[in-house]
Amino acid sequence: MTGTTPIIPPEETAEGNVTEIDLENRSMLIEDRAGVPFMKLFWCKVQEEFDGHPTKLLNDIRRLKIGYYVAPVIGEIDESISGKVKEAFIKSLPYKDRPADFPRSQQKKPFGGGGGGRPRNEKPMAYESAFKSCTELVRDTDFQDLTYEQRIKAVMDQAEIVGDWIVKKGGA
Repeated sequence: MTGTTPIIPPEETAEGNVTEIDLENRSMLIEDRAGVPFMKLFWCKVQEEFDGHPTKLLNDIRRLKIGYYVAPVIGEIDESISGKVKEAFIKSLPYKDRPADFPRSQQKKPFGGGGGGRPRNEKPMAYESAFKSCTELVRDTDFQDLTYEQRIKAVMDQAEIVGDWIVKKGGA
């Protein structure tokens, strides 16, 4: 045996912001500094579970959200795919801080931004709260002589008044 040590190739990494996560198909898409998706990363079913417990890799992937910065260790890069998006398999997903010069995700948010992509629903919530409160009042007072339909109508009338007041005062 000679005094040389075997050459270990350096691990390849990619870095980018997560733009899409598909747990069912075991893939995620990441974008580069310019906000252009450039690599689709895959993992295998055997990487998800060991001895009946989720692996560290699967737990790390489940914690990801759109816009998070990742720098996975990758292997088996396929650059022959048509288009500009490369494909690779994830070996591991170590935590790495976002470099100061790496911009946040450039993706536009649905519904005009804010609220995690969900439509605003303050008014329905205000009316729901008012309806529940008025229902409790009807239960606690003497409305026993009214029919069911009359009690519901009384609750709805009062809930509309209270709901309008909440929306007006709350600025929703």
